[in-house]
Amino acid sequence: MISKTALFWSMIFSVIATTVANLEVGDKICIEGYIMDFFCINRGRLLDRGLPTLEYPHRHSLHCLLDVGSCINDRSPFEILIDPKEEGALYSRGFQLTDKSKQDMMTLARRVGSCSTCDNNYNGQISDGFRAVVNGEIVNLNLDNDDPPIIEAIDMEWSNNLVDEDPCVAMFNMTNVIDELGDNVTDFFSDEGADVDLRAMHLLHGSLMLIAWGFLLPLGAMTARFFKHRPDSIWFDIHKACQIFGLLLACVGWGIALVNFTALNDIGFHTYRHAVCGMVTMVLGLLQPLNAILRPHPPAEGESKTKFRSIWEIVHKGSGYLALALAGVTIILGTLSLPDPKDQTTFQITYIVGCLGGLVLVVSWMMNDKKKLASTEDDGKK
Repeated sequence: MISKTALFWSMIFSVIATTVANLEVGDKICIEGYIMDFFCINRGRLLDRGLPTLEYPHRHSLHCLLDVGSCINDRSPFEILIDPKEEGALYSRGFQLTDKSKQDMMTLARRVGSCSTCDNNYNGQISDGFRAVVNGEIVNLNLDNDDPPIIEAIDMEWSNNLVDEDPCVAMFNMTNVIDELGDNVTDFFSDEGADVDLRAMHLLHGSLMLIAWGFLLPLGAMTARFFKHRPDSIWFDIHKACQIFGLLLACVGWGIALVNFTALNDIGFHTYRHAVCGMVTMVLGLLQPLNAILRPHPPAEGESKTKFRSIWEIVHKGSGYLALALAGVTIILGTLSLPDPKDQTTFQITYIVGCLGGLVLVVSWMMNDKKKLASTEDDGKK
């Protein structure tokens, strides 16, 4: 039988162990590791290198961390990653910095790093894989979600040069919180990436735009070009339906991009080029309905076109064909902007084989139908 004294001390030691093993708001801790922006964590792959984020943080450039708009905007807090305990395992999301601490970390990184906004521009000591050691206070454990605990930095220093020392001991005479947590470290930190499914937004945006600009809107234009031989202006009904429905889908896809993505900040990357081309394409597309409202009535049989009608046709058709050509470029850039190479391949095959291949088949059928109809009419005249 266990004595009351032994039970008492057992409970005391249990409480002490639990206190040490767990984190609480207000705790002063030291943590060291790679600094990573949430944007690159959320997309699953490094924007600058295309490598899995939590596998290759040492390949993450200072340029991506400090110069790219999507990586430094308010939607992308900085996080301190935790080194894997086993070789080949993934890094874990450790602690998230407050906004103020993020700004301080950027100042520190620009002081020693090599990037276009760094103090030494491209003559800094570090170009890839920025590490830092932080003495901070826990301000939020985020127990109600999958985000990492948030800390406010009291002091910080870069630690890439401390490879032969324990950075926490060397800089702040503290124990690394990871060592304090021991086997309980997995209770707080995850290597599964972000909880927000950015990939779902990519796929939804891409699918809507592919259906709209990759098939429906070109189909409407091709109908106006190759299907006017059918009676009762059926081509116009098909043309109008394709353009209206296609533009509606495109607007939904555009809205998803405007709300969820900040690619216009990513100058120098495919995401930026895709965003710029996409914006121009959508503006041209939205001008087409307005252009159609101003459409002059076509000339009656035997009458010649008015000057206004001729100008309108040039503007309407020219801007429409320009939008479709630019849409093709935008779609290709969009597939190259996807983080996952498998998604890139899937969208490229769908666009080339499904959309373009389908349009070729439809246009071939229209042209063949025109020949058959002309042949039938010629036989009727004989």
